[in-house]
Amino acid sequence: MRWARLLAFGLTLSFGCGDPVLETDAGFVQFDGAPTCQPGQTLCLGLCVNTASNALHCGGCERSCPAGQFCANSECAASCGPTLRACGASCVDVSSELEHCGQCDRRCDDGLVCSGGDCRCPGTQLRCSVGCVDELNDPDNCGVCARRCTGGQICINGSCDCEGGGISCGGACVDEQSDVNHCGDCMNPCEADEFCNAGVCTCRGGEREADCNDGVDDDCDNLRDCEDPDCIDQTRSCVASGSGMCSMGIQTCGASGAWGLCEVGAGTQEICGDGIDQDCNGSDLRTPDAWEVNDTCASCAFVTAVVNPNITVNPSFDSVVDDVDCFKFTVTDAASPLREFIEVELSDVPPGHDYDVYLYPSLADCEARVPIASSTGVGNVNELISWGERFGAEDGGTYYVRVRRFEGYACGSFYTLRFNGLR
Repeated sequence: MRWARLLAFGLTLSFGCGDPVLETDAGFVQFDGAPTCQPGQTLCLGLCVNTASNALHCGGCERSCPAGQFCANSECAASCGPTLRACGASCVDVSSELEHCGQCDRRCDDGLVCSGGDCRCPGTQLRCSVGCVDELNDPDNCGVCARRCTGGQICINGSCDCEGGGISCGGACVDEQSDVNHCGDCMNPCEADEFCNAGVCTCRGGEREADCNDGVDDDCDNLRDCEDPDCIDQTRSCVASGSGMCSMGIQTCGASGAWGLCEVGAGTQEICGDGIDQDCNGSDLRTPDAWEVNDTCASCAFVTAVVNPNITVNPSFDSVVDDVDCFKFTVTDAASPLREFIEVELSDVPPGHDYDVYLYPSLADCEARVPIASSTGVGNVNELISWGERFGAEDGGTYYVRVRRFEGYACGSFYTLRFNGLR
């Protein structure tokens, strides 16, 4: 290895087998290959210098000052004057000079700036043990050093928050407006018959016991299924032991809040749709419509393949065990300046019958019994749902409609159901 040393105006430049290193009265600047100079420095002959104070490059590269003079504000001068300080052959402002911050030869670390004679992080960044950080957005130093965001939170304006809203509960971000386990606040669960609506636990079934055989208090009156007066005269299938071929029958919910005995046939003439196998042939006589079996959300029948339909269908409840008809249809959300609507109209309900209708935006909502709209009049009145789309939201998709029978059945008697929308 060969070395050459040059001494002039406090500058020593060494050359050897390795990275070139500049040693000046302003400190050390080391680089590998082409250097990237910090703000306020200029690349001169492959070196980063401050041309405002460097005596060899005073005001520009290779403009050296005569022996005994200083470089002050990019000009060669006999003295530094009252506002600058002499550090070697350089006149520097120690309040802002990176290589002489606050005093001669006190160099700021890479990434720092000299402000007011102190080495600080640039702009609004915060100086932590790991270096300069943006405490407004750094998840490991959020607001202050070493404050780490956890539980699925991110750093937003110096605070640990859940992205897109919500709160952190049990190490995860949740939407307290809709989460049934954290409704309105952490660890505030809703009951099995409730859903979380705008942070409030709300009854799933509304004002009536929507299902008399599901073990759920649908209307939140602390009365489940047959215990609720809504279910008086409602029926369910049963099998009577010891009745042989006539074992299939029905039970009726009585005024006492209990299911009655299982009524079975005895080899007599069959009655259509009453749930009893009178003639003991192993099944009750039924006349199901073309949409059956569509008693659950999972088995909902598409009313048409046409998107945004305007269609009328005529289903029926042909048996006491046929309590629900479920239908679905697909809509697209047009880019219209006017609000669009989905309409579902139930009409032509047979006398003595009582049906209600519910609208759901998805299969999950249908299965959870969380409707976006419903019509629940008493008796055989017409029911109408008119639901307006949400502004600023994508409301396209497959919608589900449940028609619930509360009273009445008839083989061969049909009701009318009209679907219109989204339009």
